[in-house]
Amino acid sequence: MEKQVIAKLYKRFMWYLVILFFCTVIDRVNIGFAALQMNKALNLSHAVFGLAASAFAAGYLLFDVPSNMLMYKFGARRFISRIMVIWGLITAATCMVAGATSLLSLRFILGCAEAGFLPGILLYLGYWFPNQHRARANAVLLVAMPVSQTVASILASFIFKLDGLAGLAGWKWFFLIEGIFTVLVGLTAAFYLTDRPSAAKWLKEEERDWLENQLALEAQVLDKRDEPAWWKVLFDKRVLALGAIYFFLDIPLTAIPVWLPQIVRSFGYSIGLTGLLAALPPLIGAVVMVIWSRSSDVKRERTWHLAGALFMCSAGWALTIIAHGNPVMTIFGVVLANGGILAALSIFWSLPAMILQGAAAAVGIGLLSAIGNVGSMIAPVLIGYARDLTGSFRGAFMGLASAAFISALLVLMVTRRSVKKTADGTVTTSL
Repeated sequence: MEKQVIAKLYKRFMWYLVILFFCTVIDRVNIGFAALQMNKALNLSHAVFGLAASAFAAGYLLFDVPSNMLMYKFGARRFISRIMVIWGLITAATCMVAGATSLLSLRFILGCAEAGFLPGILLYLGYWFPNQHRARANAVLLVAMPVSQTVASILASFIFKLDGLAGLAGWKWFFLIEGIFTVLVGLTAAFYLTDRPSAAKWLKEEERDWLENQLALEAQVLDKRDEPAWWKVLFDKRVLALGAIYFFLDIPLTAIPVWLPQIVRSFGYSIGLTGLLAALPPLIGAVVMVIWSRSSDVKRERTWHLAGALFMCSAGWALTIIAHGNPVMTIFGVVLANGGILAALSIFWSLPAMILQGAAAAVGIGLLSAIGNVGSMIAPVLIGYARDLTGSFRGAFMGLASAAFISALLVLMVTRRSVKKTADGTVTTSL
């Protein structure tokens, strides 16, 4: 029954959620590729460009928790469809920006509109997948992140060739095409998604009963409570500890897609070749993410898998510093760093479900995402200023290596190995 139900969940949801996630990832990284033409066209410094990337995270930060609470209240179908249509329209409108002020304003509004999507989808997976299957489910979903970066890198090479068509620059076509695609996909969410297992007519009655009983039993055994006073989650030490981990984790996570095209371009490659080379780190990272998360699920271990992935990321950025501008070593270092941070991401998001559920999970996951977005705000700005001041990315690489290393140390400090009996095995990480 377990294999039968889980197989149906994957068949029904995962391919579709990957498409939805594809839209949000391209929405985050499109500014990095647009910058190859946009920065010169709008006369933007590296610092101002970094500020534009941070403006998106600032808007996301403000509405993270409220958006997740709205999804919990109204359901995934209406919530996800609404925000996708809105942010798609804003993205398409970005093709009309004329300078730093309009770009910063639209990126901030875009962050407000898209807020809650990632934590909302992760919360949604918790409604359907038992804990022992969640890291792999997270990985299958989050693999859309590197795959989207790869696709965006390749598409950028072709879309920029539309430069001048209908009087629009190539970077404007990039925003316009991506925005229209997001609107069309968002409209389908209102019809395709199912809010809860109890409403899943595509499951047999005995399958629905098994899934609901499994999730209820897991909540009871792991002592997860739907806390009526949900605001207490904001002061929960375990949630704040996870927030500290995610803050430092999100710094290199955000930096890679936003700055990777310019890092590759700094070696003097053409825009076409830059797009192809920028596709390598996320493509290899997708493979690492799936393999690493599968190992974590099979061994039922989170602490060392999470810390090890973060140490891998730190080592990759350290290698870029040692490379001294050597393009092969630098790109290899970025590949290693990207693989580590993506593997860490999929495992990290399996931890909140071990301590939270219901309204508490909606608030807690939203809070974690908001804390991470503080790191997303800081990283692009600091990298931009460092690039303007020093003329290279070495100082930024050092900061990224340090952030991943600190996050790994925090994992070892705040998580512990323990054994708790569940209905189908053991869980060997607790908080």
